[in-house]
Amino acid sequence: MIRNSIAVCIVLTAMSSSAPAEPGTQRGIVADSPFPTVSAKDRMPADERIRAEQARIERERKQMFGDVQPAPNAFPNIATPAPSHVDPLSIARRYEARAGQRKQGELLAFASLSMPAESLKRLVRDTARVGGVVVLRGFKDRSFKATAAAIQALGVDTSAVQINPNAFKQYRISAVPTVVLVKADHVLDLDAEGCALPENFAGISGDVTLPYSLREIARRSPAYQSLATRMLASLGEH
Repeated sequence: MIRNSIAVCIVLTAMSSSAPAEPGTQRGIVADSPFPTVSAKDRMPADERIRAEQARIERERKQMFGDVQPAPNAFPNIATPAPSHVDPLSIARRYEARAGQRKQGELLAFASLSMPAESLKRLVRDTARVGGVVVLRGFKDRSFKATAAAIQALGVDTSAVQINPNAFKQYRISAVPTVVLVKADHVLDLDAEGCALPENFAGISGDVTLPYSLREIARRSPAYQSLATRMLASLGEH
């Protein structure tokens, strides 16, 4: 019985080893590989084909952009303004002098472009001499250009002219011209409505000269006498 089983196994083994292989296959090699094979048509193009393709692309580029010319560097011709005759040093000195005067007190002259021309010219000229400020409520005809032209037409130093409608409210100005002397560091002392406290300034209204206004303020409010006297000295008055 054992001999017969051994014989059967030998026969089966011989039959298995002698069986012909499938067409297109080799023993010990898997026929269906998971990696695609590279055919002749999928190989890298030759150098001649690469150069030919580059030449074709270059010809098409020249056809598309050959007629386009680069724009020259063009810059606008901007007229150079005439040199200004304003002296920056004089403006700086005037500003420093005005800043120093604020520490000791200040003069504000509230005015309007509707005032008589001579009165306004005199007020602007004298206020600038004492280092004060001429305050306007707003623009003439709501135009900055018209306002600037009206101020320049005065023919005097207009560097002291400012437009500040809030100052009219702060010092309760109801008529022009009004000259106001202000104590130093008064800005910190305001009431609930944003107005200066009465004890921090003194003023007088009326179309009178600045020396007269200063003398009258000094007479009515002795606390401002030293400030008024100093400004009168700047005008050559006593």
